[in-house]
Amino acid sequence: MKKIFTLFAAATALSLSAAESLTLTLDWDNDDNRSIPVVEAGTTITIESNVEGGEAPYTYRWVSGRGEEVGTAATLSVVATVPESYRLFVTSADGQTATEKANVFVNAAKLVVATFDDLPLEPESSYPGDMLVEEPDAFDAIFSGSMQFTNSYMPEWNYWCGYSYANETKTSFSGLSDQFRNAVGGGAANSANYGVSFMDYADTRIYVTHAAEGMVVPGMYVTNEAYFLNSALNGDGFCPAFTHEDKDYYKLVVEGLNEENEVVGTVEVMLFDYSNETPEIVTDWKYVDLTPLGAVHRLRLGRESSKFDFAPAYVCIDQIGAENPGASVTSAAVSSLRLTSAASGILSVVGTDGKWTLTVYSADGIERASYSGIGASTVSTAFLPTGVYVARVVAGNAVATLRFAK
Repeated sequence: MKKIFTLFAAATALSLSAAESLTLTLDWDNDDNRSIPVVEAGTTITIESNVEGGEAPYTYRWVSGRGEEVGTAATLSVVATVPESYRLFVTSADGQTATEKANVFVNAAKLVVATFDDLPLEPESSYPGDMLVEEPDAFDAIFSGSMQFTNSYMPEWNYWCGYSYANETKTSFSGLSDQFRNAVGGGAANSANYGVSFMDYADTRIYVTHAAEGMVVPGMYVTNEAYFLNSALNGDGFCPAFTHEDKDYYKLVVEGLNEENEVVGTVEVMLFDYSNETPEIVTDWKYVDLTPLGAVHRLRLGRESSKFDFAPAYVCIDQIGAENPGASVTSAAVSSLRLTSAASGILSVVGTDGKWTLTVYSADGIERASYSGIGASTVSTAFLPTGVYVARVVAGNAVATLRFAK
């Protein structure tokens, strides 16, 4: 379905009665940005425009979602490397302007960490959604690294959901305009930009790949968002303050999905916990190991809370796809490292003669067993009950995972 986006010039030397209104269409289908065209990395994509109305000649300017000018002709041809958006701005000789955007999902050859720092953003600001989209309540897409994040933006209601990004350094909260702040002030790993997710009434899927075999996402960083943290600590007109007496908690749930959107694993992260004697409140960037999910096509964020109906449904995320900063050791990476499973329930570590560690997780992300290999290359899983598991082996800087069933 092609969409038409029309803008009228505020003032021109020529009245609009002397020229037809400028219209622009792109030969690219973005009717539903949760199911956009997919191309393989290295493919040359061609996006053609069709301009009518206004007065010729027309000027063309193509800008990528990363803020780079990538073309000045009516047709754009680029080699696809990572998922990207391309916006065309057209101006007619009589001063009328029109714009439209094409979103492209690219199956990248390898995972590229989503840092949000590859997206343009003025200092101390946020991006709730694209002000130029024709249908601002429709699903749009944000791209960072090799991943796609769903965004839904309704400026007439001052509302958005799904994913946005920001770079605000203040951590306080005094009103809805502060909803993009986090408990740290800035991104993970001393970066500027970070992602913000509002999970209520939202499509919170993060598209990792459409490749048949899926892709392992090593991990990501999470922290508390300022609105939620203020509500949990102090209470507000809608959410009562969290208390030790009520054993209140707020937990992030990360699901791994296959291409059919079936859940293949779950990892849970406690962000605020008054259920134990020692309270836990995340106020720094916390690394979350996602390898127990195994190979996935998408990630999906959700939440659990003792005050589910009241607590603001936010979380801040960054560096999606980052390696575990504590997993590396001094020995060299072993590129041939593999993990295999025999029918008898024996896991075999292949491709290294050095030290390794092997951890087995159940499908819900709970650690079930851990082994350190010094000489031995096989371990038995006979003690595990029937179920689905994910095994992760680390040898030096090399990591291999295996999903298996008993």
